[in-house]
Amino acid sequence: MGLFDFLKKKNEFKVTIDPTEGSNEIAYFTDFRASSVTDDRSTIEQIVNKIIAEDPFKLFYGSHSETGTTHSPKLLFKYQEITTMAVTFDFEKVSHLPIYIEGILLGNVPSEIERDLREWQVKKELTSYVYITGGPYRVMDEENGRIVDREEALDLTIYVQYN
Repeated sequence: MGLFDFLKKKNEFKVTIDPTEGSNEIAYFTDFRASSVTDDRSTIEQIVNKIIAEDPFKLFYGSHSETGTTHSPKLLFKYQEITTMAVTFDFEKVSHLPIYIEGILLGNVPSEIERDLREWQVKKELTSYVYITGGPYRVMDEENGRIVDREEALDLTIYVQYN
């Protein structure tokens, strides 16, 4: 399993390490879903569409061809390789922490994560990125030996780390 496969797991988690001053090690890492920030599916879809439009490579279905063929039971999501680093947190707001992706307001960061981000913001450098999760996918139907198209709700996984 590669680094990006590890980071794209659906589990929400955070890691806090106390590296020595001046170190390039990750001091804090967490991830959360757009669906934990907003129930507005249209906002999530608007952001997804903008991320796709801005992506220069558009490698749909990962490293597979446009047909998205697979011979394993693993799900092959159309947008699994589409990502953006156009993520902005508005730390100027005191009562909440708005998050913008591709310039579109997603909503406010969950309060338990907001506390950590504000604490680390004054200590280390922020790096954040977003992956599209869900959406159309292909999977091998073992019964008939054919690839079938399916779909699940689109979402975004937001990764935040401080170095």
